[in-house]
Amino acid sequence: MADLTANNSGPAYMAKVRAALAAAREGDVPKLRELLGEEEQLQKLGDDWATLKLLSPNVRDNRWRTLLMYATTFGQKATVKYLLSHPGIQPNLRDDSQMTVLHHACRKTTAAMKLIKHNSSQADLVRTLIKSGCSINVQDSYGATPLMYAVSFMDRVISYTLLYHDADLFLQDFQGGDCMTYAGHNQDLKLGCMLYHAGLQCPDTEFGNQLCEYIDELGGEAGSASEGEDYLDEDDASDNEGKNTSNFQVEMLQGNDDPDDYDLESGKEDDSGPESETRTPRSHVKASSNPSSEAS
Repeated sequence: MADLTANNSGPAYMAKVRAALAAAREGDVPKLRELLGEEEQLQKLGDDWATLKLLSPNVRDNRWRTLLMYATTFGQKATVKYLLSHPGIQPNLRDDSQMTVLHHACRKTTAAMKLIKHNSSQADLVRTLIKSGCSINVQDSYGATPLMYAVSFMDRVISYTLLYHDADLFLQDFQGGDCMTYAGHNQDLKLGCMLYHAGLQCPDTEFGNQLCEYIDELGGEAGSASEGEDYLDEDDASDNEGKNTSNFQVEMLQGNDDPDDYDLESGKEDDSGPESETRTPRSHVKASSNPSSEAS
């Protein structure tokens, strides 16, 4: 599909759009410079970049997915950096499913990404996008947020990164499901534990019962280093580029430095919506702005 801001059309123009999309996917920055312009030249022109009569950085495919979405989906950091530096970039554009680039960044759509359980490299891209003005709490056509995507794909590093940057934990999708609902679909106790410490209650479901027992088994107060280690598995060290995982939960609760480093189905499976009742682990101190003990 042609860029919405341009009047270009015809086979030659569409061929350039396809070439740009392929370059974004493959991380071919030189090709993008040829099609969109050199960084130095673009920065000098600023808002007058369109006078170059080159492609817009906001061209899309037939599903309205942008170059930035392609580059992010395939983890092309240099390409993302180049596109974000373009004075004409619009980072919060949506595709035909109302997904933004941040939704795409939180998915695992390639075989290579699916092999990385907790992807610190992709978390770096998420962080870059947020700092470049990407909306963090935007909802897609099902009401799902980027955080719900990260939880659905069971990536605790990306989930943590979003929480660190103030993702709204309490938003619900259009069926009433919150992030804990998505963790429950996957029976992901470790992510459920993280979400609990961030402020969500254990649901009054079988998963919620298991989560309460899991939290009680961990013992200790909310924010303890021992519990933080349990957010990552033993084989996850290579995915986190030397991050001190013993402080993982403490960082999330206390606001220290953040860590190093195609349809979502969970939100549309259960037409009845999530259970409204919640449970609290027997002897666990919940994390909040004013921590207090609660026992069931």
